[in-house]
Amino acid sequence: MNESIEQLLMMLSEWIPSEASIAITDEQQFLQFYSGRIDLQLKRGMPIFEGSIASEVLKKNEIVQSVVESPTTGETYFGIGYPISFHEERFTVVIVLPVAYATKMNEPITFITGRLDDCWYPIAFHDIAYFESFEKKTWFIANGETYQSMYKLKELDYLLPSYFLRVHRSYIINVHFIKEISRDMASKLQIEMNDQFIIPVSQTYVPHLRKKLGF
Repeated sequence: MNESIEQLLMMLSEWIPSEASIAITDEQQFLQFYSGRIDLQLKRGMPIFEGSIASEVLKKNEIVQSVVESPTTGETYFGIGYPISFHEERFTVVIVLPVAYATKMNEPITFITGRLDDCWYPIAFHDIAYFESFEKKTWFIANGETYQSMYKLKELDYLLPSYFLRVHRSYIINVHFIKEISRDMASKLQIEMNDQFIIPVSQTYVPHLRKKLGF
């Protein structure tokens, strides 16, 4: 049985997003888990929490998806649970994803709310030039103003339309606001935005940038 569960975990971990984590339970406890970037802080033998996705799957014997708060970390996640049977025993497989996936799977949003001074403004995506992560906060530039966002860049990766590109661990840009792409003194790619702000391109993101923009 343990070998079968480990094979299932290995198979699932190869196709789910790197942020995702997986937990497998029987009818009473957690048996195995795989932690991606989301650390569930689970232990083998830990009992199933009442109200969790796993407990709801066992009650309903059907696929359950929901936004839930982790009882171990207190953070909010989006989870999908599946009922499975093996040798007449019941198990659940729960895949846990960043909460942004909940929005992604439903109708896409077209705006984001930004904070400026003590006011909040809904800003359409097409008006946003770029997002920046600085000092553990996320900022974005739109219509000449700088706003603060509640989202982290890794969450925005899944929320934003396809004309936004991640070019650096600290930057996501709107391609419609690119003025030019050039090389710096060290021959590394850099992007000048329409407001003349220069954004470096990390080597990690160069292949994706070239493919998307065709150069």
